[in-house]
Amino acid sequence: MRRLFLTPYAIAFTAALARTAACQTTTVPPSTTIGTTLTSPTVTATATANSTSTGSSSNAGSPTVLGDCTPQLFDQPLDHSGSLSNATFSQRYWVSTEFYQPGGPIIFYQGAENDQFLCPDGLLITSEWAQSVGGILATLEHRFFGTSVPNLGNDSFTNDNLNNYLTLDNVLADSEYFIEYIKKNITGAENAKAVVLGGSYGGFLSMLLRTNYPDTFTGAINSAGPVRDLGPPVPQDQYAVFQYVSDIYEKHSPDAANQIATGLQQVAEMYNNSQFQPIQESLSLCSSPNVTDLDTLQGYISSSLVLVPQFSYANPEKRAQIFYNYSYPTSSNGTLPFDTYLSNLLAEDSPMAALNKTLWTVYGLSNLANNLTCLNASSNFDSTAGVQQSVFDYISCSYFDYIAERPPNGSIFQPSPPGAGEAQVQACGQKYGSRAVMNATEIAIKFKFTKEDLINTTRILYTEGELDNNLARGPASSWFPAANSTTDLNQSVVYVIEGAGHTEDTFSPDPTDTLAMQAAKNFTLQRIKAWTSA
Repeated sequence: MRRLFLTPYAIAFTAALARTAACQTTTVPPSTTIGTTLTSPTVTATATANSTSTGSSSNAGSPTVLGDCTPQLFDQPLDHSGSLSNATFSQRYWVSTEFYQPGGPIIFYQGAENDQFLCPDGLLITSEWAQSVGGILATLEHRFFGTSVPNLGNDSFTNDNLNNYLTLDNVLADSEYFIEYIKKNITGAENAKAVVLGGSYGGFLSMLLRTNYPDTFTGAINSAGPVRDLGPPVPQDQYAVFQYVSDIYEKHSPDAANQIATGLQQVAEMYNNSQFQPIQESLSLCSSPNVTDLDTLQGYISSSLVLVPQFSYANPEKRAQIFYNYSYPTSSNGTLPFDTYLSNLLAEDSPMAALNKTLWTVYGLSNLANNLTCLNASSNFDSTAGVQQSVFDYISCSYFDYIAERPPNGSIFQPSPPGAGEAQVQACGQKYGSRAVMNATEIAIKFKFTKEDLINTTRILYTEGELDNNLARGPASSWFPAANSTTDLNQSVVYVIEGAGHTEDTFSPDPTDTLAMQAAKNFTLQRIKAWTSA
């Protein structure tokens, strides 16, 4: 499905890990992984025996597993309401009691739109949390993703099946059911408090688990999850993603921001003058744009400008897996990689050359992997590493807004023409047919995340990277006190991490972590300890 602009929350944070998992994982001893030994009354013997285990604790390198663990299967109700079906399906999960002490909490990582099962141990900070609090470490694969797909006949992905069973109601109920399953089957965990972490879309789900199942989930960490772009439609002024990205560039380098704005203006002027060949040559495009390509071309360029700061992680190895020729480390004086990147842009001999450098940075790896020495704007515009995109498109069409994701006047970006974004709504209708889609207000009320709901809900920590455009979609700063301004550890707060990228605070501690990142990770851990110790 085409998009006018790449929707950044659709990019799983595993993009930074997808090609490097094998060298960043920690082997989990077989004795610490709970699989067939769990026998819930609601789980059949066949289901628990039908494990994805290969007989080894290591699944590193498996095409369906990211990391080093052996997921298990259990029977999950297909329809938690029971109104459409009483059937079950096999859903993948992983539980570790390596650090568990009876009475300790459950540290639960909420699976999201990944095409592989994500093993938390060795990849995510949840391992360190579980060790610090003597907790159970657990994760559950999102229904319809990876191999956790209900067997619904010849095609599980028909529109009717998606409409009936791939709903937020069922996704949230899956996690609540799973936590209760753990409590029933691990000695001493009957009254365990559960803290849930999720990143991006998973962060959104984590927040909803706290607001919808407060008795099951004691606390939640929503890392870079959207809060205010649910719909459609969302009023244009409710949040301003592209304005925020523009402000990032202005803050870190006004000169670079001006250079980018000038380059985008030059592209528009050249296009209006039908100078298609010069555009192709200046931007290293594989083919010359035509009279109908302006929106696509602007989206291609603008998406790259959004993605560079969003994934400017401190760890150069992570950046090297996402970007082309952007693997230099944080300087010894603390200069952020993004600031160095902007300095390098200013060294280019023209604004168009600066845009070309940005395009190669973002799209270079995928083009070079296809043996291209030019940029194919039509083939990799939607590239989202680690995302099972076809299924996530359905979720996006059902719950998230696109119309408001357009550049406003006054930013470094060229403003979108009237009606921009409507094509996405039409595409959703064409792909998934006529169906009832809730508007923003209806979604927020049903799933209990209106402004009033969130203000009145305790123990949600919203962590946001300063370089991540998702900060513009998060809760407004006026809703909560500043993170370090309150002594009430149950108060929900927003913690903005200076110089951080998308969900960077969910990664395992790393020597490249900035001081700001170290402080943020410690802040989160202290909150978890406070939430689970009482």
